[in-house]
Amino acid sequence: MCLIERIFLKMTNNQRILELISKRLEVGAKKYGNQVPVDGSRDNLKESIEELLDLCVYLSAVALELHEQYINNKRGE
Repeated sequence: MCLIERIFLKMTNNQRILELISKRLEVGAKKYGNQVPVDGSRDNLKESIEELLDLCVYLSAVALELHEQYINNKRGE
């Protein structure tokens, strides 16, 4: 485990969440500019809906993967 991972694991849950959000804001700043636009130049509602739908797809895939692991573990008992 690298130093960054060890530091991350020593953080509180809230600190880890804030760190993850901070990293995403950095990604957005590099891609779109320094700040999240709230001036109507982007359709934030539409973007949010699209991201939520993507999240549903990704969470469903994770659920299927975990279910498959569960089934395989049950077979191995």
